[in-house]
Amino acid sequence: MISDKSSLASRLGWIVKDVEQAIEQVRQAFGRYTETTDKSELSGCRETCRQLNGTLEVLDASGVSMLS
Repeated sequence: MISDKSSLASRLGWIVKDVEQAIEQVRQAFGRYTETTDKSELSGCRETCRQLNGTLEVLDASGVSMLS
């Protein structure tokens, strides 16, 4: 786990827009799934979460990736 928060912040800084977009895509897809129970929405949501988690793991953002 990373103890230097400023180091984590600098590593996350360059991808923050991509992370925010991925989170928004997941939120919207999950919302659509809860309204329609369309399995493809849930599948897309799961895949985006996997990609987001992989990105965070590469950056060694252990706590953040556990949350995702």
